[in-house]
Amino acid sequence: GYGGCRGVTAPTAVPAAGAAAAATFLRVTAHARLEFGERLVLVGSLPELGEWNLLGGRGVNMLWSPGDVWVVDSLKVSAAAAEEFEFKFVKVHEKADLHSSFWVWQPGGNWRYTGGNVVSLADR
Repeated sequence: GYGGCRGVTAPTAVPAAGAAAAATFLRVTAHARLEFGERLVLVGSLPELGEWNLLGGRGVNMLWSPGDVWVVDSLKVSAAAAEEFEFKFVKVHEKADLHSSFWVWQPGGNWRYTGGNVVSLADR
């Protein structure tokens, strides 16, 4: 299980079809088993990912798919920003408001997307 935002398997982030010169579209997936009423949000260093801020609905809601795979199908980021950025996953209870006690951040180091690869910064 995901319990306390643990157990997220190594995510993938790959260029999606239809990338334009000025922008890149990424597909981000992660495996996480959540409870009913919870969702997974992708947050990170880019403006498109909320710049580490969940207030006001920032970050990107991921969609559940069979097998407890959470997906952002077409995350549009500037081509320059897509070269390298950091991100994490946050478990959010559906009835969450602005009280951070309803948010559970993935523990440990951030994930880094760089040059088409995702690496964990947990051991650095």
